[in-house]
Amino acid sequence: MCTPANIAADMHLDIATATAWTAGHRQMMRDTQAALGVGLLIAKDPAELGDHANAVLQEDGCYRRNSSINNLRNITARRRAAGEAGKSWVYQCHGRDTTNDTIAAFLIGAGDGDFLTVGGWYDGVDGHWSDDFARPLGPPLADAVYVAPPPFVVNSDV
Repeated sequence: MCTPANIAADMHLDIATATAWTAGHRQMMRDTQAALGVGLLIAKDPAELGDHANAVLQEDGCYRRNSSINNLRNITARRRAAGEAGKSWVYQCHGRDTTNDTIAAFLIGAGDGDFLTVGGWYDGVDGHWSDDFARPLGPPLADAVYVAPPPFVVNSDV
């Protein structure tokens, strides 16, 4: 995440300098987005989506885990809350795992404007495609609902 604390650690800065850098970066991104108009300004952190960028490419953003689902659901909620402006936001979660579990996690959390991509920097063109991407899915029938598993109970009578 692009927080001052993370920027300070990554760039070996004191927190005051990192805070100023973060504010300057955010303003530069807002100015760039304004200059682009409807063009895509792609950021790397989901928190930047709708604040100062209208697109995010999050590497390692989609795997078969609850955090991926919750991130996608939060982005969908933010997109809806933004109204008309949110309809143009694009979120791409990227990962190397194309198992059915990862695809299912993406589909559970994804909303309009969310995309799943696969592959790494050195996988070539073929490494960025899964035959599952060609499957006709149709629109979602409803938002996903999380149902927690029942608690594990040890039967002491056995």
